[in-house]
Amino acid sequence: MDIRALMNSDTSAFGDTGLLVGVMKNEGFLYFNQQQVDDGVPREQLRRILRTYVRNVYRYQRQKIYEILLYQYSDWERPRDPDVIRDNLMDMLGDGQITAPIMDLAHLHALYRSPTYMYAFHYPSRLDTYPRWAGGVHGDDMTYVFGAPLADGIAPFISTYTRQEKMLTEAILTYWTNFMKTGSVYLFMSLLLLLLLAALCTRYANLAERSPKLKRSSER
Repeated sequence: MDIRALMNSDTSAFGDTGLLVGVMKNEGFLYFNQQQVDDGVPREQLRRILRTYVRNVYRYQRQKIYEILLYQYSDWERPRDPDVIRDNLMDMLGDGQITAPIMDLAHLHALYRSPTYMYAFHYPSRLDTYPRWAGGVHGDDMTYVFGAPLADGIAPFISTYTRQEKMLTEAILTYWTNFMKTGSVYLFMSLLLLLLLAALCTRYANLAERSPKLKRSSER
């Protein structure tokens, strides 16, 4: 059923329910084999992949769509660099297959009554099979959503994490649990701002006690 028809229904549970969705920095990475990841993609292969993609996804105006995509996802300063072509092609496939549909879904949901939240995850993958330059790959956020770093690893995730990754997990879990409990991700931010304000007030009060000039200023 089309999502627009579903949300226009008077009994649409989807339209009446809060939505939290996320995308990774590199959603298109998993569409590439190891040789393409290591060696890049030649210009000729780019054209073949792009034509196949357009033929499989679109029904009309295929040549025009092909030309637009080729122009939009090309680096014209380095048009034949295999690594640059690979990265741009990853962006194109990730945008077309995952990022754009999710953004369209979030936009449609935001037109209705319930709150809509969306995040972008850029933290590099911890899997050894993924290069660091790939950034966040599809599914990488699940490591932190399920709290693996705080449990020193749970299947199927790895078992060793840095202090920074544990702090990242705590932040992500706070956002998700706030959303599930209250329908809002901002509870944590509100509490954080209140704590920060309290800390600043306490610091100013301590400085005022130590400095007669500041103390006289605060009493006016």
